Amino acid sequence: MSVALGRHRLAPALDGPCRCGAEATRTLGRFPHCEDCADDVIERCRMLSAPEGVGVGVPGLARSEYGRRAFDLRCSLCGAGWVGAAFEPCWWCERALARLQADQRERLLWPELPDREDRHRPAALRSWAGRLARGVRAELITEAEARAAFDRHKRRCSDA
Repeated sequence: MSVALGRHRLAPALDGPCRCGAEATRTLGRFPHCEDCADDVIERCRMLSAPEGVGVGVPGLARSEYGRRAFDLRCSLCGAGWVGAAFEPCWWCERALARLQADQRERLLWPELPDREDRHRPAALRSWAGRLARGVRAELITEAEARAAFDRHKRRCSDA
């Protein structure tokens, strides 16, 4: 049940205690919770709606001028703010994660390795091969991309 004042909707009424048994001071949707359980509730919602490394918009005030389900949102990870649907993935985190993945791919596929004459080269090549394998396991690159990068490097070194 919501508490209404004129045409402004304030906040859902608190219908019962928090799951932990403490007095509820907030609601999330229709579920009451206390301040101590707020982070746990937000984390459970984040895990359901966004990939690892991407926060979700924690709802604040309702923004009816943007639609029935629009709220002031604050990202649970980075703190960015916007208006949208409760618990939608954070646009800033998504872009930051995409940039990070693109940069990691670039560094993984086009590494700066020591010259052929450098005594550290064999160790650097073994290390790079291990990073390529981890990149494949992490699904950052495909196995074909890893093989192509290694073959490209071998061709470049044999031409020199």
